[in-house]
Amino acid sequence: MDRRRWGWVLGLGLGVAIAPGIRVHAQIVPDGSLGSEGSVTTPMETGVQIDGGALRGDNLFHSFQEFSVPTNSEAFFNNPDVANIFSRVTGGSISDIDGLLRANGTANLFLLNPNGIVFGPNARLDIGGSFVASTANSLVFENGLEFSASDSGDTAPLLSVNVPLGVQFNGNPGSLEATGATLNVSEGESMALVGGEISLDDVEMNAPAGRIDLVGVGEAGQVRFEVGDADSGFPSGGFGVPADLNRASVLLRNGTALNVVASQGGDIKIQASEIELWDSFLDAGIAEGFGNPDGQSGNIGLDAHGRISIANGGILNLVRRDSFGHSGNITLIANDIEVRDGAQLTSSTFGQGNSGSVRLNAVHSIIISGANPLGLVSGVFSRVSETAEGQGGDVRLVANHIAVREGATLDTTTFGAGDAGLVRVEAGETIIISNADAFSAVEETGQGNAGAVSLIANQVEIRDGAQLTSSTFGQGHGGSVRVEATDQIVFSGVNPEGFMSAALSRVAQGAQGDGGRIDLVANRIIIEDGARLDASSFGDGNAGGVTVEGHEMVIFRNADAFSQVEASGRGNAGGLSLIGQTIELQEQSVVSSNLFGEGNAGPVTLEAGDSILISDSEVISGVAPTGRGNAGGIEIAAERVMLRNGAQLNSSTLGQGDAGTVRVEANESILLLGANVGQLTTGVVSLVGEAARGNAGGISLMANRVDIRDGAFVSLSTAGEGNAGTATVTGQESVRLSDSFVLSNVTETGRGNAGGVRVTGRQINLQDGAILSSSTFGEGDAGSVRVEGRDHIVLSNSAVFSQVIDQAEGNAGGVRLNARQIDLQDGAVLSSSHTGQSNSNNFAAGDLMVRADSLRLVDGSAVTVDTLGQGGNLQLNTNTTILRGGSNLQTNAQGEFPGGNIVIDTGALVALENSNITANALNASGGQVIINAQEIFGTEFRDQPTLESDITATSALGPEFSGVVELNTPDIDTAAGLVDLSAAPIDVASILNTDPCTSGRDSEFYVTGRGGLPPNPEGTLVNDVTWVDLRSLNLSRSQGRSVPRDERVELVEAEGWHMNHEGEVILSSSNGDVVPTIPERRANSCSLLP
Repeated sequence: MDRRRWGWVLGLGLGVAIAPGIRVHAQIVPDGSLGSEGSVTTPMETGVQIDGGALRGDNLFHSFQEFSVPTNSEAFFNNPDVANIFSRVTGGSISDIDGLLRANGTANLFLLNPNGIVFGPNARLDIGGSFVASTANSLVFENGLEFSASDSGDTAPLLSVNVPLGVQFNGNPGSLEATGATLNVSEGESMALVGGEISLDDVEMNAPAGRIDLVGVGEAGQVRFEVGDADSGFPSGGFGVPADLNRASVLLRNGTALNVVASQGGDIKIQASEIELWDSFLDAGIAEGFGNPDGQSGNIGLDAHGRISIANGGILNLVRRDSFGHSGNITLIANDIEVRDGAQLTSSTFGQGNSGSVRLNAVHSIIISGANPLGLVSGVFSRVSETAEGQGGDVRLVANHIAVREGATLDTTTFGAGDAGLVRVEAGETIIISNADAFSAVEETGQGNAGAVSLIANQVEIRDGAQLTSSTFGQGHGGSVRVEATDQIVFSGVNPEGFMSAALSRVAQGAQGDGGRIDLVANRIIIEDGARLDASSFGDGNAGGVTVEGHEMVIFRNADAFSQVEASGRGNAGGLSLIGQTIELQEQSVVSSNLFGEGNAGPVTLEAGDSILISDSEVISGVAPTGRGNAGGIEIAAERVMLRNGAQLNSSTLGQGDAGTVRVEANESILLLGANVGQLTTGVVSLVGEAARGNAGGISLMANRVDIRDGAFVSLSTAGEGNAGTATVTGQESVRLSDSFVLSNVTETGRGNAGGVRVTGRQINLQDGAILSSSTFGEGDAGSVRVEGRDHIVLSNSAVFSQVIDQAEGNAGGVRLNARQIDLQDGAVLSSSHTGQSNSNNFAAGDLMVRADSLRLVDGSAVTVDTLGQGGNLQLNTNTTILRGGSNLQTNAQGEFPGGNIVIDTGALVALENSNITANALNASGGQVIINAQEIFGTEFRDQPTLESDITATSALGPEFSGVVELNTPDIDTAAGLVDLSAAPIDVASILNTDPCTSGRDSEFYVTGRGGLPPNPEGTLVNDVTWVDLRSLNLSRSQGRSVPRDERVELVEAEGWHMNHEGEVILSSSNGDVVPTIPERRANSCSLLP
């Protein structure tokens, strides 16, 4: 007969061909054990007619020494009025059936031969009832009675029997074999083979709407009948095999087909130690064009203590085209289950009714793999077809280890009107899906919802292009995809065709419905080597969210996670969340929630108990150029956050809608570091694109320590219509920027306001070209820049700007610094400026304000306010202000308005080394300089700048347009400390030749003037003081006469100085023209030297 392939999905054609041949009498020999009630055999032209037998109620018993039916012969049981025919073979030979077994009436036929039974290629059945062939030793009845083939003794007790309870095996059971046979029973009847090893090769067994049972028994024991109809006497409910009874194998090969398809009902059950279904099929369900709306097909079950192996074959339970009713379930139970080489298990509906479920339950392992030579892949399916109306069933796999690989598929899909079923895979240890698929979908023609795809195990690996999918391509919602592991989840790699390993929940283009969620939960989660998590909407519906929760760690390496509304989509993206103790995004990974269509993008959240590392990767929440809606923003929280090697956080709008905010919080530290090999710079971005309309959302970095260096940046900008957000950087302990920048700008094409920059911390350090800037190059105001340091702010070769540049229109927002101590060094700059050319008269530079206990500018540093419009003001409020090395405080007005004002409230002002304070104007009056100080050193007001340290308020229009300089120093007399020296030189020789050690008097040093000099440049100038050396002088005794104490030595004022051997400056009475000489080394004490 022809070998069956997967064409059975549309139905199985049944046909019986009986080849003519030479007639041979059947080899049927009664054994005489029934005495006068023994079997009577009569030869016929076609074989042997069997009459007689022991009749007990509706049961008829036959006993044979031998029972075989040669090729093309027949054995005819002529007993029309009985319910059951029980026949046994008591001799030592097997029964070889290669012809026809026939019985008139509706009797069930039992054939019992412990030696074995073989069905040849010409074996057939023509009976009105059901058929059981068994190699058991006896039939067991109530009260312990048996009809035994091993003991053909007294049969008198059989007078009381009704229906058998089961069959009894006494030892090693004989085998049952069939090759090329076709065995059929009538509709609603059943067929069973119960014995030792059962081997079917190219066999066809048909029991429409009935039942087929294959039971392999491996040792002594009893197999009970499950009688569905008590009056039938036949085990229409199957066979009950004790759980502890050893079993034998059942082998179906080379096109063997078991078929129970009919208008309804029909079950197939195989119980064995090992089950092999190779190039063979089991088929149940409702036949094409039959059934009724309440009809129910039966189930197919395989139960093996060892292994079930299905190769290049299939198990089908279908509601066929144009039929009515529900298909039954397919259940496989074993220690190990293998479905390979294109084998398929399918419970589907093509008509009006529901699909059944397919369940595989293995103690140890389930492996589904490969394809057949025609390219048909192995798989487990429960579908609603295009022509069907009904619900899809579930696909469930349970084992300790599960592998789906080499193109295999787990599939619950609806192509018609009805919901798809679930795909659930559960393993005690491992699930590996490699270059294979598990999906539930609503296809283009479908109207219904996709089912969920769920994987649960200790370890789950999705690799080599494997995909988990629950999507909608039609009218209905996509389902969720959920993967749970107590230990680890890995998504990795692509297959040879370029398909990436993925978890997908999509709303396809043209579909109407929402996408489902993607959830991964494990101790460790690794997504790598091109793998992807994608919950997106291309159609009319919301995209689902994506959650990745790794209790210990979450790692993305060269992998992506998306929750997006694509260009053709209308709906909201569900957002994306990564949760773990540690989170790492590396090697060009992308995590994003974007809007390319109509709707809103969801938020992207990264939350770690310990650390987050983003290296050469991106986190994105944005509105694309085709998008119309708002971005959801980015939120990151951990103990420590590091971005490096070109990593970027980006929440931008390039379309019609607002960009979301970016918020990064760390209890300990935030570090933004460097660029990658391709020179993509590490940064945090929120942008309004050139063609966009919307607002940037703002950026906030908050940690104990924030460190942005080596070219890293924080940037908010608008190049379209909308405002740039505010950049906020907060470090409770410190903020450091090195060769980096924080910006909030309006670009040349932008129309909107910059949001400003806020930096707060105990210590703030900007160095090596670092920049804080809120500027406008387009139409809109520059934001303000505020730097708040509770302790110390240091700018070294760095700058803080609020600017309006070139052709821009808008106001500068101003700059404010506040700290206990502020140092500007190595050319550092604070600047608020307006140099825009367009309508500059209508705009102004913002004020620049500095508040500190100590402000120090050195090495060419500057605090400036420049404008082509109205001048901004510069205000300092300090205890001490020091300018050195060409540093400057200045306001410059280059337009037609007066220069801005400079107001300095300080305890002490020191300006040295050509450091200047200027309020100048180009085409208008100079501004005002108001200095309220206790003391001023090193600088003074001048009409024009000089090479000295100057205070000026000039105008290029001339002196008459000079501004006002007001110096308020209430405790200072500018003439104090100036003493007219006598023109007459003092003869100091007598003084210098006098040894004070011999004077016998204390030495005193008098400083004239009002208060002398302060001890350091930051000291205050106070009223007159006198310094007295209080040290004890230990004099050596002298032979000379002591000087009376009432003598007075003439006080000589110093007119010169020289340096002693210790480098100290000594005042002397010689004039300043004398060049001092380095003295020779002398003794340190006052003593007579020899």
